[in-house]
Amino acid sequence: MLLAAVIMGSLSTAQNVLVTAVRYRSGENIARDTVLVTTVLGIPSMVLIALLLA
Repeated sequence: MLLAAVIMGSLSTAQNVLVTAVRYRSGENIARDTVLVTTVLGIPSMVLIALLLA
């Protein structure tokens, strides 16, 4: 149960942030970059967490 909660917490920023930014034409670049960075950093961290908690 702990592993599932930690993995869910390490997921990337929600895609809804980017969709909202594009819709209202405000902060599109920062939203796009944030989604990219959190996705790229999230994958290795999830693997590391899984190895440490498994």
